Amino acid sequence: VLSQMLSPASAGGDKSAAAEAMVSDMLNDVYKTNKSRGPAHLPSALTPYFDFDWWTGFLIKTRKDQFTPEQNRRVRELMPGYIAHLYHKRFSDGLDREPSVQGSRSVKRSVLVESRFYPSSGKLDVAWRVRDRSRQVKVYDIMVGGISFVLMTRDEFVAIIDRSGPDGLIDYLENVSL
Repeated sequence: VLSQMLSPASAGGDKSAAAEAMVSDMLNDVYKTNKSRGPAHLPSALTPYFDFDWWTGFLIKTRKDQFTPEQNRRVRELMPGYIAHLYHKRFSDGLDREPSVQGSRSVKRSVLVESRFYPSSGKLDVAWRVRDRSRQVKVYDIMVGGISFVLMTRDEFVAIIDRSGPDGLIDYLENVSL
């Protein structure tokens, strides 16, 4: 019984270590890319670390019946540039100094990896919800001040779709994506 109680903790430790390593690699890659090549190259730096199929599906899930397969494909195509836009918009002030991983904790099926950015105003704590799916550790959400980017973005996308339809969302993504 004791070994059964200890097993999940050690497995959780392995998951946490893998999640922390992935987020650390991502933060390092994005920081170096932004410094050496500029924000236009952030989408390619972020792509290995995000499950953009999941992000696309989640963000349009409540309105997916309004999308043609071509529109769905186009939204998926634009997702790396959109996430790069969010990253740059929210964290660009903190990209002068390399962000750092501060630790992690298991939350349901995910690991929440805490990181810190260093904007000119002090520090900004950012949490990355990370999951291991099909042996790939990927980012499934970003949280600042307890606010979920994926939930906030879904609400924004729904409002755009309700106002302007799928093509309105595509136009928006084309205009803001890096």
